[in-house]
Amino acid sequence: MQEFEEDVRILRLLKPRLPERAVILDVGASNGRWTREIVKIFPGATVFLFEPGTAYTDEMLATWIVMSGLSFFPSLSAKETDP
Repeated sequence: MQEFEEDVRILRLLKPRLPERAVILDVGASNGRWTREIVKIFPGATVFLFEPGTAYTDEMLATWIVMSGLSFFPSLSAKETDP
């Protein structure tokens, strides 16, 4: 995906130096597109996705359901947790 072309290029260069079963943190995971691209490079990775917003929840949950090795942590914003 052209949107993440530079990330993909850099991670492909780093792949030989990283553990085979890498742990990846996607902070601000949005809709999960970045993770879907990165998991192609690191298929055995464990990925933790953190997303405080709710705009992409449905798309993120769909990604989480179809991909193994993902842990999705939707977070509440301070506004939602204030009494």
